[in-house]
Amino acid sequence: MILTRVLDPKQRANLAGTYLVAAQLTFEGFIATLTSRNTQDIDILAYYPETGKTFSIQIKTSSESSSWRQSWSVKNAKELESPNLFYVFVTLEKDKKHKFYVVSSKDVIKRMKTAKGGWVWFDAKESDLDNWGLLKR
Repeated sequence: MILTRVLDPKQRANLAGTYLVAAQLTFEGFIATLTSRNTQDIDILAYYPETGKTFSIQIKTSSESSSWRQSWSVKNAKELESPNLFYVFVTLEKDKKHKFYVVSSKDVIKRMKTAKGGWVWFDAKESDLDNWGLLKR
């Protein structure tokens, strides 16, 4: 018997975002490996052969159904800051090109905002869009 667990729409969007980032990294010349689902705070380990650099990537995904189209929760960002940690914020677009915002953990911390209730979020900028070169330095 095959046991299956049905993912809710948010889980499917998060999983799709992770696979899309891994595919884009591969297209950009990186070697990308998805971590196991129980690896906290790191979704992809990446290696860039041209520079010999290895780094971790945290993926944050929103979809068209989300009310926060270009804002993502980053509550643990301060604890995770590292020169080897990057975020890729993904906006899934139905029938359009998906958007990838690539940001260093340092810049996420500089630009994150906190609401009265303690919710911490990050707003992407257009300059972050498809900024894969950041990972190639």
